Amino acid sequence: MSYKTLYVRLLFLALLIFGGSMLLHYIQTGDVYIGHLIVSVAACVLLIFRRTTSLHEQA
Repeated sequence: MSYKTLYVRLLFLALLIFGGSMLLHYIQTGDVYIGHLIVSVAACVLLIFRRTTSLHEQA
């Protein structure tokens, strides 16, 4: 496993944890942080980026 793959997985895990904590905060208080929106967008972008890079590696 390359360092790049490990770094991406760690980053994705951190995004999931952060997003989950934001979601729990929203459920408890009803507040929506702009950070939650940013994390959601970042997670989607990262997923798309990982899929496109894996397709390029296979080709």
